[in-house]
Amino acid sequence: MTGLNARTGRSLRLVRTVIEVSALAAGFALGGTVGIGTVGFALLIGPGVQATSITPSRRCAIWVDVSACSRLSCPEALYGARLGTS
Repeated sequence: MTGLNARTGRSLRLVRTVIEVSALAAGFALGGTVGIGTVGFALLIGPGVQATSITPSRRCAIWVDVSACSRLSCPEALYGARLGTS
């Protein structure tokens, strides 16, 4: 999911929804039943994942101040702040 997101540049919401709808279609094609809950999950999990995911830039802003993020790459700023070396 995150690999497709990074590779295509599409939103996490869209990528996850396409994956879930594809799985739903494959299950239906193999003879499975499709109910309202299955369809609801397939359509709503993508926006839910995007709303609750923390991207590296948001993680950086949460753990260290914004000025450290502009001087360093986020992982360096994040780990430096956690270890007390920044």
